[in-house]
Amino acid sequence: MPTPFTPHGLRRGRLPSSLQAGASAAALPGIITEFTLSTPGSSPYPWDVAAGPDGNLWFTEYDRGLVGQITPGGAITEYPLPTPDGGPTGITAGPDGNVWFTEYDSGMIGRITPDGAITDYRIPSPNSFPWGITAGPDGNLWFTEYNNGVIGQITADGSITEHPLTNTGSGPTGITAGPDGNLWFVESTGNQIGQIAPGREHHGTPHPQLEQLPVGHRGGAGRQPVVRRGRR
Repeated sequence: MPTPFTPHGLRRGRLPSSLQAGASAAALPGIITEFTLSTPGSSPYPWDVAAGPDGNLWFTEYDRGLVGQITPGGAITEYPLPTPDGGPTGITAGPDGNVWFTEYDSGMIGRITPDGAITDYRIPSPNSFPWGITAGPDGNLWFTEYNNGVIGQITADGSITEHPLTNTGSGPTGITAGPDGNLWFVESTGNQIGQIAPGREHHGTPHPQLEQLPVGHRGGAGRQPVVRRGRR
């Protein structure tokens, strides 16, 4: 199970009767509306949320092995994974019009269509524990493998490529596309920020460049198609 980060500043409460869920609360700055997921005896453990290409929000429920959809008005639909104990965590909209997510416990990357059809793709390396996922500027999805210290790439048709970090125990978690055309990620146990450049050509084949920068480092992108560490 992912190590949960303690959520500071979260609060629960009930809306006044004049501001029930789905009413005009969204138009008022600072008003928080919460939509309940739990049913008696259940613990969904929602982990991540992303805007979908269908105009709705999509989220993961780690403990129940579900991917959920919520409309801006608060209507919720839940879709069970083919692997009930998959442990979905990160989620993002894909460039193919679908939503993609990681399955931490099962070591798979999942894809769900706007109408709820789910396809799983197994990561080649065992015990990968995929965490974060994001759409890349190259039209692929990029994800982190927490346990193996790997940055993964998956195409829209499910082909997976893995790029190991120098320190395989660095624990990469969050990942996002940067404004510079690269992917950026954090290494939670390595205390570094990483950058990987997709789609660079190397001897006629795509070969990403990867640079790992200690927190506080100031420098440019790597120029050699190898994994290297930045220095202060």
